Amino acid sequence: MAEKRAKRKKDYQEALAEARNTIMEQAARLHERFRGHSIDWYFEEIMQHGRLAKGTREPTRWNAYLRSEVKKINDSKLLI
Repeated sequence: MAEKRAKRKKDYQEALAEARNTIMEQAARLHERFRGHSIDWYFEEIMQHGRLAKGTREPTRWNAYLRSEVKKINDSKLLI
């Protein structure tokens, strides 16, 4: 059982390294094409796209309340 688990882990690590290499190759292509940033910058840009593409969410009522209270406090300090 331990051998099977170790082999699976090794295979997974190799596949993951292969995927990273593929992404790094794509980052190098972007660098050659646009020349604006380093290859590492393009690599990070590709990797972060999923997180950044989600967009924003609607504010909760609690956050809206807190914002209004903080605004009241800050406005009262300006009058002093």
